[in-house]
Amino acid sequence: MTTRPWRTGGADRRPGRGRLLALGATLIRERGGDVDWDQLADPEGNEFCVFAPSV
Repeated sequence: MTTRPWRTGGADRRPGRGRLLALGATLIRERGGDVDWDQLADPEGNEFCVFAPSV
């Protein structure tokens, strides 16, 4: 497995999440509560997380 940072739209990651969804990803779990990331899956079912960029 390879992981690498990918900037997804400045301080607000939602524009990046929208782009990933438009490219075929599926939202599995949205951030909220004590979870600070969105969990998505690519079209093949591989799950990954989208975090807000650190400052």
